[in-house]
Parts: sequence; C-alpha cells; structure tokens
Amino acid sequence: MIYAVGTILAIGQYAPANQASKTVSGGGVTTFAAFDTMNLTTPSFVAPPSGNVIVDVDLNLQTNSAAGKMFLTLGAHGSVTPLCNRWQCTDNASGAARMYRARFYVTGLTAGTSYQLDLLGAGTTGTTVTILAFGDNGATPSTNGGSPVTFTVTSAP
Repeated sequence: MIYAVGTILAIGQYAPANQASKTVSGGGVTTFAAFDTMNLTTPSFVAPPSGNVIVDVDLNLQTNSAAGKMFLTLGAHGSVTPLCNRWQCTDNASGAARMYRARFYVTGLTAGTSYQLDLLGAGTTGTTVTILAFGDNGATPSTNGGSPVTFTVTSAP
C-alpha cells in the first residue's frame, strides 16, 4: 500500500439506534478513563511508514458543570495511558450538548503494526463528561439528543 500524507487508514462510526450516554466522572485532569472500549474506539489500522497519524473524532459532548473543563485523548486499546496531547474544552453552559471535532496527532507508532485506539476522557474535579451517541436515520427526525460518533484515522508526516 502506498501511504501518501492524508491517506485515510480507517474510518468508523458508533451510531446506536437508541441514544447511548457514555460518561466519565472528573477526578482531576490527570485521571483519564475510557468511555467505552467496545464502541468508542478507532477501527483497527496499520501505522504508516512515518509512524504518525491524525485521528479526528466528531462527537456530541456535554458537561454537568458550567465551570468544568472537559479533556479528551487517545490511548492504546485497553489502556488509559495517553498516547498524544490532550484536547481541552471549557463549556460555559451546563447540560448543553454540543458538536465538537477533536483532532489528535499521534506520533511514534511502529510502522506496519496494527493499532486500535480508545477514546479517553477526564474532567476537572466534580465535572462529569458525557458523550451522547445516537444514529437517527428514520424518515421523521427524533427529538433525542446526540449524534453518531465518527473516527477518521489518516496518515501524517
């Protein structure tokens, strides 16, 4: 396979027929936890020759605290050790679900090795971070909150 920069290595989506809330509770910004290692994870991909990838995650995210900060990062499947910088968001509206795109630059992967990365989350103390996943494809739009969670993995220099 030829790996030009920007080649899509994997794309996947979690879009349950009924709204699914995936939550991590804030225990401080150094404590990451996996939201859901079965569904909120990248599809398997093979690391390109550079050993670097960009992972975009599109998701509907909310917090229970207007003053709370939300953090996301990626870890090797089954691990809560971050593999890249964390993504941080401060949302000034408690309980308001909003669409976000979190972009992660993951470096140092072994070229030719297969990987799967879990989405990890954390919040400031007392902050609950919730992903609202929902795949509504009916003819009549649902009033349930949420959206599909989409993972896109591309090769990077």
